[in-house]
Amino acid sequence: MLSAYLAQTRSLLQLPGVQSNSLYTDADLTRWINISRGQVAGEGECIRVIGTISTVVGQRPYRFQDVNVGVAATTGVRGIINVGSMSYAVALVNCG
Repeated sequence: MLSAYLAQTRSLLQLPGVQSNSLYTDADLTRWINISRGQVAGEGECIRVIGTISTVVGQRPYRFQDVNVGVAATTGVRGIINVGSMSYAVALVNCG
């Protein structure tokens, strides 16, 4: 699939009349393609994953990068773009 994206992107970016296929490196094109795929997924809110975050009493703001979404190789998700809903669980500790 990536090779098809690369070929299409390369053909769209070529200057008319230029025969060279090396105006942009595959590494640059791959990076730009992946960025755009992430932007489309984020705008469309089409990838959903359940993440976890450790909280601290009294702390209100948390960073998206602190949310654990699992291993990217397993989930396919590298980070959070948008939070649609949140739930929490309270743990009771027996001190006696």
